[in-house]
Amino acid sequence: DGKFDGRTRIDLKASGLEPIDTDWVPDRQPKTAFEPLLQEEVSKFHGRVTWKKKYRLADGADPAKVRVTGELSGQYCSDGQNGPGQCVPIIPAHEIDEVLVQAEAAASAPLFDYAERPHKGKTRPAILRFRLTPSDAKPGEKVTLSITAKLDDGWHTFSLTQDGPGGLATEIEVEDSPGLKPLGEGFATDHKFEVKQPLPDVTLEVHHHLVTWSRSFEVLPDTKPGQYSATGTITFQVCETKCLPPRAVAFELPYTGEVDVELNPPRPEDYIRSETAKHGRPQDKGLIPFLLLAFGWGFVSLLTPCVFPMVPITVSFFLKQSESQHSRPMLLALVYCLTIVATFSLIGVGVTALFGAGNTLNALATGSVANLFIGVVFTAFALNMLGMFEIRVPSWLLNWSAQGEAAGGYLGAVFMALTFTLTSFTCTFAFAGSVLVSAANGEYFWPLLGMAAFGLAFALPFFVLALLPGLMKKLPKSGGWMNSVKVVMGLIELGFAFKFFSIVDQQWNAVPVLFDFTNVMAVWSILSLVTGLYLLSLFQFVHDTPPKGLSVPRVLLATSFLTLSGLFVVGLMNPERESWLVDQLVSFAPARLDDDFGLGLDFDVGVADATAQQQPLFIDFTGVFCTNCRLMEKRMTRPAIHKRLERYVGLKLYTDRVPGVTDTAESARLLKRNIELQTVWFGDVTLPSYAVVTPDGKTILSNYFGLEQKDGEFAAFLDEGWKKWQGLKAQAAVQPAERDRFE
Repeated sequence: DGKFDGRTRIDLKASGLEPIDTDWVPDRQPKTAFEPLLQEEVSKFHGRVTWKKKYRLADGADPAKVRVTGELSGQYCSDGQNGPGQCVPIIPAHEIDEVLVQAEAAASAPLFDYAERPHKGKTRPAILRFRLTPSDAKPGEKVTLSITAKLDDGWHTFSLTQDGPGGLATEIEVEDSPGLKPLGEGFATDHKFEVKQPLPDVTLEVHHHLVTWSRSFEVLPDTKPGQYSATGTITFQVCETKCLPPRAVAFELPYTGEVDVELNPPRPEDYIRSETAKHGRPQDKGLIPFLLLAFGWGFVSLLTPCVFPMVPITVSFFLKQSESQHSRPMLLALVYCLTIVATFSLIGVGVTALFGAGNTLNALATGSVANLFIGVVFTAFALNMLGMFEIRVPSWLLNWSAQGEAAGGYLGAVFMALTFTLTSFTCTFAFAGSVLVSAANGEYFWPLLGMAAFGLAFALPFFVLALLPGLMKKLPKSGGWMNSVKVVMGLIELGFAFKFFSIVDQQWNAVPVLFDFTNVMAVWSILSLVTGLYLLSLFQFVHDTPPKGLSVPRVLLATSFLTLSGLFVVGLMNPERESWLVDQLVSFAPARLDDDFGLGLDFDVGVADATAQQQPLFIDFTGVFCTNCRLMEKRMTRPAIHKRLERYVGLKLYTDRVPGVTDTAESARLLKRNIELQTVWFGDVTLPSYAVVTPDGKTILSNYFGLEQKDGEFAAFLDEGWKKWQGLKAQAAVQPAERDRFE
């Protein structure tokens, strides 16, 4: 500063770089003294001096195309000890024009990248690069294991010596290094950390932007050139205004070959399906097995909570119709059942053609509005059956029915079948959605036949049931057995209502408030106990008549409900108990959201973890409201399956609601991403669905759909995926590296 204008100037222009520091900083402080000739203070450097200014690679810039140009100007002066003192300007100015090219790695230098978890809109706050170079060192020569962390602006990590509160020290542990002998005491950093003191008693040692930790090794005798490796773990933490949870990343630098990973999240359509995957969809096994499966699912669907409680209502309807002198029970039953078959076929194909994917059916069936409505209706019917009040049909509807008595029976059968089909569709969507998704792909032939077979099996028992009223008229009409049936059905419907209310609670709240696993299991146990005690005539309801005695069927039924109550208690206290009955009850109950088996929820983060560890992905497409998903999760705890799963980086991708994520926008993003992945990958919305995928998330090695039907199938699916990954890994090990850069 001052009148003297001979100061040193550095004018630098960099293409592809962004400055980190504001000013050029000398490596030492100048000496300042008063200069009589200039009549002012002058700051001088004696001997050698180096100025530094930090830059970082700009986002999206190619290191090979970085260009630096600049000019150094000023003057240097002699002290006059060896002759007259003089000052000489730097003329001509020292110009530089340098192309910054990152040094090429050896052809087989092992490396791979790791991208830290996205946070607050950041794509990846930290990227780690692991390298072991050179790759062809001979015995006695040195190799260097280096780990480079690249941090986004505003983020920092901590030094190896960080101590005290406020930050977690970076720890690097080399667990195994075949063919190598470590040198020195540990890892060293390429530059000194920055010291910050946000509080009087808190001192932080931090690194910003770019930091490299490295350690030297010596190749042992008898080790062939290049036949060495290093495996280990780095534990670190990255912080901005808040800190992310500490992260432990395992690395494995193999003997030969290079793994260079594209860190951009793969798009769903980029996937490659393995040609030898064996575990396909039910439709892949042929038309006849597919129709038989559809027919079987129709029978199974009769046991769902939307269907089973309709049995007494159906009996009451046909009993009333059979009393009419114009009624034809056979024709009436045929109309009723054909309406069910036609409704399932036409409504199913029509909805899928309009909305284009089975996930829409999933959203309708698990939506809070639909389940709240069904829960309220079931509660009303249950209280009506318990004698709390009577549901009366509006007088105008009775008058309309009376006026068309002859034809009204068939019209009533049609409308009742329509109402029943639409109501039960929310419970039968799991199979219907997986079949009907084919219609969105243009294959209308299969879904039409599949839904027709499903509807036929679904309606067949009601056809038989529709003929029973003629036999029921021969039964004695006196006695309280019919009211007992109503009470038992009312208690059962009340229990099912809690299932629907639990879905509403889980949809409205990240963590259920009232209808969680514990409360619903407790209520079901109490209702089962009450039903058993009622059947033993230990108490009565309003319209009951005291029974003259207890029949054998009544005692057996009471014993069954009391046993069921005990099983609910067992499932509540010990849900992990190995029992087929307990498994069924626990899986039907609301999901235990804290039981996630340590699997991640974000596909893109899972890909980053898998590429860092170079382990394949195990992806579980699941749902909070999926009963079969709970059953399969129970099977995953078996030692044989759990041991296999430890070889993979696990992901649990929810397609109905993402639990534990309170951020609405983030939850919606994950849900959309998961549905898109499953639909594009498989063309199917069957839950559960499983896939073993390469670490980059682009190649499906094996897949499995639905509940395991035969022991060993799921284990075979996991083994197939692992075997294919080992083959790909061995093949990639001999391929030369194509590039070495930060993505």
